[in-house]
Amino acid sequence: LVDCASRDVLSGEVLRRYEREFAPYDPAPRAFMALRPGKAMGTYQLLPEENRKPGIFFAEFFRPSGLEECLGGTLASTGGCFAMVGLQRPPDRKAFDDADTMRLERLMPHLSRALQLRRRFIELEGVTGALSEVCDRLS
Repeated sequence: LVDCASRDVLSGEVLRRYEREFAPYDPAPRAFMALRPGKAMGTYQLLPEENRKPGIFFAEFFRPSGLEECLGGTLASTGGCFAMVGLQRPPDRKAFDDADTMRLERLMPHLSRALQLRRRFIELEGVTGALSEVCDRLS
């Protein structure tokens, strides 16, 4: 789905600008949250109105940043926490197709499990840090 020549578009100042100015206007996260976890879809299918009449996000941020479409889906949605995966494509690459969607859907359970493990390891690091501090304070 992604090759080595891919550009790292959503980083640095572009990412900060997204967070600062455009995150509230991004229709994709809300739309992806409506999908069941493990289901992937491209924004062309998910947000067809954005192709006909792009809103603020697509017209003023997404496309000017060199992006055309996102293939993504929900990894997890529990307890008010939401995690998604998204693959961005520039206009010079072919549109995402059913094969791309199926490949991403096959990866999503593994990505979801990796996310669960990462979150659990972070929790454990906090516990081990606290226990280590307690041990250090014992005489």
